Amino acid sequence: MVGFNSLNFSSIGVPTVGVKPSDIVDAYDNVMEKKNNYIAVTLANDKGTKERACATIIGANAGMLQAAAMGGLYALVKAYPKLNHPLIDRFLTRGFDKTIQLMQKNSPGHGKLYYAMAGFGVKALKSIAVGAALGFLLDWWATSRNTVVNGKISNTKSGVEGSWISSGLKSLSATDEGKEIIKNSIRKNHDKSVTVKFAGIDKEYTISKKELKDASRAYITYTNDEGKVTGFKKKFSKGDGDALAFEVAYEKYCNEVLNTGEKMDKHLSDSVERITEQGDVLFTNGNVNQLYYLLTGKDTSSFSKQETDDKLMDMYSKASIASFIRNCKSNPERFAAEVKLQEGKNGRLKLRDRYLGLHTLKTDKNYVITNMTSKYVTISDSSNTRKSVDIPLSKLNNYIASISYVDLKNNELN
Repeated sequence: MVGFNSLNFSSIGVPTVGVKPSDIVDAYDNVMEKKNNYIAVTLANDKGTKERACATIIGANAGMLQAAAMGGLYALVKAYPKLNHPLIDRFLTRGFDKTIQLMQKNSPGHGKLYYAMAGFGVKALKSIAVGAALGFLLDWWATSRNTVVNGKISNTKSGVEGSWISSGLKSLSATDEGKEIIKNSIRKNHDKSVTVKFAGIDKEYTISKKELKDASRAYITYTNDEGKVTGFKKKFSKGDGDALAFEVAYEKYCNEVLNTGEKMDKHLSDSVERITEQGDVLFTNGNVNQLYYLLTGKDTSSFSKQETDDKLMDMYSKASIASFIRNCKSNPERFAAEVKLQEGKNGRLKLRDRYLGLHTLKTDKNYVITNMTSKYVTISDSSNTRKSVDIPLSKLNNYIASISYVDLKNNELN
């Protein structure tokens, strides 16, 4: 079961020097996600189900927990008046006292315990109602935001760790050519549905507004060996409706292959094997070249610095990475790329950005190149593209362990 003690913001790429507003937002989102996950897991195990409760129910239970905490604190303050800090008095004690006084006035003749319990009940009902309403409204707002389709890619956060579709879209959107490719690959219809076109496999898939909303609310359930629910995670990416639509469309393609016996494209040959009952690995165990191929049909390239028995190939790979950096420096609009960083101490790499801020990046993650100038390159976390860091271009080759990219100016199709 997930608890608050498992929170570790230093492991998600938060700079150790200097805090950006986006870091505060992400930290708050992570705390809320942990809290809601904890409640959802508890409810699922209590009811013996593997389904995640809806946001309204989770909000109501959060309100009940808040009411219980407030009631306990009120009782403690009444037992030990010295604990009644001015802030506690203003935001808690006075409210409870007024509720109890009102009940004494309207229904006299009862003991103190009766009024205390009745006052707590009123406060609890109010807290539960507010929690339920807040849960409903936040879910409505998040779903509305996550299903807006406009042919553009903004920042996304993967549900399950590291969606190659959302990271590939983010890297494409860093160039004018890539933006045009994305725009031409998705369109809104008059009935509010969305059609996604995969030029590489010459297929189109239409997604209704309801399907998009359902996908935005879809979760994967994780259980232990005893069958107890241990956690929930978003199945699809959140933050951008276009990225969500591409992921739903790709799942439709994979299910079509499974159900019809159609042979899968050779560039995506192992994708069907990744469809599990939960669907939790379809978007995580692929690679960004699959997205580049789906949308462009063009040849893609991948090179790694990892040592092998083929020394000649090792030299070629390293030279190809160096050549990519030179070409990208002279014409950054030409490429869309994703990189993996060199292994650092304890699986982390510490580096300083152009403002000398110290960043700790995980080296088991992929990062997409979102901008490049004559001196600096911006890389973004593929799991949460809002997290980015500028590093000196002169040091990029030192940090790269492997790279995958597509040459957008190459007109040769596969």
